[in-house]
Amino acid sequence: MITLRAGTLAGVVILALAACAAPPGPELGPADLASPEATVPPAGVEAMVDTIPAIEAEAALPDVQIVTADLTALGADRLPPPVQVTSADLSIDMPVVPAGLRDDGQVEVPPGTEKAGWYRFGAAPGADEGTAVLFSHVDTRDGLGPFANIHDAREGDRITVTLEDGTTAVYEVFDRQQVYKPDLDVETLFREDGPSRLALVTCGGVWIPERLSYEDNVIVYAKRVG
Repeated sequence: MITLRAGTLAGVVILALAACAAPPGPELGPADLASPEATVPPAGVEAMVDTIPAIEAEAALPDVQIVTADLTALGADRLPPPVQVTSADLSIDMPVVPAGLRDDGQVEVPPGTEKAGWYRFGAAPGADEGTAVLFSHVDTRDGLGPFANIHDAREGDRITVTLEDGTTAVYEVFDRQQVYKPDLDVETLFREDGPSRLALVTCGGVWIPERLSYEDNVIVYAKRVG
């Protein structure tokens, strides 16, 4: 999971989407993540992430401001929350639920693989500026989830986010990154200023049995086009 210290995003990477995956079998909930049975990743995950073709990224993002996770920072004029994310290019069609922080500072990734979480203390999909962040587990013991498909994202792929009021925001992929979790730049990922963008986040890389986690995050960045 992504771990944040409430109140700031400065220097807060402790564990990045660390428990965002689980090997094949019954779907895992939070209480299952300590189970010693989860020791082998689903077949094909490592091979899939090791063969991701490179995509040329846009220019480096400028420095990010410190962002608060305090609920009082949410303005009354905030956009309606996202309820669905779809992409014909990535074979993704799944509901989106708001997600905050757990008591231990970790982002609340929805259990299983059939829902995506939206970091509700950050930018909203459809906002004029900032990066809206959606995340989901790459797999469970039953196999790969829809967000496993972002490992194969290509420049130009389209992603549509539907808001609660029925309006939509359309994004176009311009970059895909695979990042070692301790090196994840959360200030850039969760920025609330700058161009209107969407980030999809899941796990990738090598499965670490003693951590019940994959070692990397895979992040797809998309710019708003509609």
